[in-house]
Amino acid sequence: FQNFINNILYNTLNKFATIYLNNILIYLNNKEDYIKYISNILDRLKYSRL
Repeated sequence: FQNFINNILYNTLNKFATIYLNNILIYLNNKEDYIKYISNILDRLKYSRL
């Protein structure tokens, strides 16, 4: 499962997200980026039908 999620979110890893087991950890530099980063990840998961 983790390898599958890593492949979906590959270009977000170590930029603003980290995957650990079944958790997606999102870290931010500022509050304004919150919606942008969350939307990016949710769009990728939706596109992959997860």
